[in-house]
Amino acid sequence: MSQLICVSDAPTRSCALASGMPHPIIADTQYKESIARTVAYIHAGDCFQANISQRFDFELEDDAHPYDLMRRLSENSPAPFSAYYRLPGHALVSNSPERFLKVQVTPAGVHQVTTQPIKGTRPRGRTPDEDKRLADDLLNSEKDRAENLMIVDLMRNDLSRVSKPGSVKVPKLNALESYANVHHLVSTVTSELQEGRDALDVIRVAFPGGSITGAPKVRAMQIITELEQEARGPYCGSLLWMSPDGNMDSSILIRSVALSEQGASRWKGHFRSGGGIVSDSIPSQEYQETLDKASAMTRALMEYAIPETMDIAFKGAAWMASPEVSVRDRAFLLGDGCFETLRLSDGSIEGLDEHIALLRCSLSVLGINGVPEDEALRQAFLELAERVAGDAALRITVSRGAGGRGAVAAGSEPLTVLSVTPLSDTRPYAPMKTITASIRRNETSPLSQIKSTSYGENLVARRQASEAGADESLMLNMAGRPACFAMGNLFLVTADGVWVTPPEEEGVRPGYMRASILRRLQEEGTPCEIRAIEYAELIQPGAQIFGANSLWGLRDVASLDGRELAQPHR
Repeated sequence: MSQLICVSDAPTRSCALASGMPHPIIADTQYKESIARTVAYIHAGDCFQANISQRFDFELEDDAHPYDLMRRLSENSPAPFSAYYRLPGHALVSNSPERFLKVQVTPAGVHQVTTQPIKGTRPRGRTPDEDKRLADDLLNSEKDRAENLMIVDLMRNDLSRVSKPGSVKVPKLNALESYANVHHLVSTVTSELQEGRDALDVIRVAFPGGSITGAPKVRAMQIITELEQEARGPYCGSLLWMSPDGNMDSSILIRSVALSEQGASRWKGHFRSGGGIVSDSIPSQEYQETLDKASAMTRALMEYAIPETMDIAFKGAAWMASPEVSVRDRAFLLGDGCFETLRLSDGSIEGLDEHIALLRCSLSVLGINGVPEDEALRQAFLELAERVAGDAALRITVSRGAGGRGAVAAGSEPLTVLSVTPLSDTRPYAPMKTITASIRRNETSPLSQIKSTSYGENLVARRQASEAGADESLMLNMAGRPACFAMGNLFLVTADGVWVTPPEEEGVRPGYMRASILRRLQEEGTPCEIRAIEYAELIQPGAQIFGANSLWGLRDVASLDGRELAQPHR
């Protein structure tokens, strides 16, 4: 009988902060109806835009504290206006990315004002390709740009009431800012206050912020009161500091949680998520935007940390204490095993079935039998995924097990290990500086087409890159043609836009991401070829190179052997 082990290098806390998933207090149909009614008000001329939100409730676990949430948010999705504010019986945790008002007094006594409203949101992509597509979609969205412009005009009008004539300016309009979970459109409005005016005056004319009310502001707030049917509390208010010399900075309290103590060490909390509604808003899309914006908070509250070592029973029925791996294990002694690496994002495993199929191919080449059936592996993966939030590297390693010596494997019992390591970095990854490794791929060996635990050649190639000050190594085959990168597949885009990747016969391991990219190119009608590549093609003018694996997605290559390469416009 085989063994199945789960190992984790997870964060310090070993359980979720919340006792259950944060839940909206209204049905999705009710929220969408509020959006439809807002659009009707806009068409009737009541307003140009209104910000409509919904509330999510939760309770913390008995041993969890609001500051645990603050710490986890800061680790998972850092924001420029993060804050923790504690009062007797209450706490406020903010992960806000948005500045409301900043007043800076110059040595000459001039009060300079800056406001930076956010309007327009897209989630981050799971691959560099998808991430850039979503960012470009936001930048080119007429709806989002119009929404942002309306709020900019509102803030210009507010500031003009207390600012010197002609001093109100917009140095940045609809600039893209990217955070761990979302892309935003952010504009910057500046002015100089009139003589005798100070920070309190600008707060009086500008509060509450236009980006979280609408335009015109008073009518928008009336519509919000009607449709949301409850006070927002701290949400969309402002948290600020002010110094005796007149300087001030403040945030808009979005991505923020209000918590109240319910007795000894018990906390109940809620947060809101919303968006600006305009004439062409689509209720289903606006509802999804609230979920996208709430994802960082939900992930922080529900994130699990796996205990250091866990077992999963053969049929995936229960977690049990982990046995030790024998020092006579054949993967440890001889590299007699194989593995697959997957990316885990927010509890979802990309290409799970495809990775299991690739693992089976590797097991077949090595002749390892007695590994759990596909469904047992799938359930083990899914149970592991339920316990981890955020991005993580998930790996399954299969060893022939302990038994026999040398080439003889008599009496061995296969061992299957699942391990998960949280990823602090997020896609898209920075373009790679690469070199050509001296070590070659043997395209005639069946091991070149699987991921065996005999991984020394790849590690030597990667070490050569590190010693040369590069990020990654290109590996040639015995015929001198490019085969792959040390840690991923190779893609070339020729000057005329044809995507090319080498075939398996060139010493290429047919990875999941390679197949996924080829499939997407074919669906989009983009010219693509699977053929041998010559090194000279990689350095042709206009050629672009990419690396691909399940953790990177599709990663740009900035240079090869000191030669700068064309950068993609994808």
